[in-house]
Amino acid sequence: MPRKPVTEFDLNSFSDTINIISGTGAVVNAGGGSSTLTLGGNNSTSLFNGLIHNTTGTLALTKTGTGTLTLGGGNAYAVIAAAAQAGYDVSGLR
Repeated sequence: MPRKPVTEFDLNSFSDTINIISGTGAVVNAGGGSSTLTLGGNNSTSLFNGLIHNTTGTLALTKTGTGTLTLGGGNAYAVIAAAAQAGYDVSGLR
């Protein structure tokens, strides 16, 4: 059975670890608290052209593993620039 695409992934103030994120859509935190999405545990390479952004809560992104996560979409530059400015290794992000 084919998988139905998800257009919005709401962390709802929880943190989660997943292998990859790809395609389009949005990753948000509408729960009002702080959430962290950790990506890359299986060392895969992926392209995400959606948006990763705060809504009513704060959302952090963590990249693990050796694969490359390429961020497209409207806020990719802001996410990578903020991570680099904070002193994070952004070599796995494009």
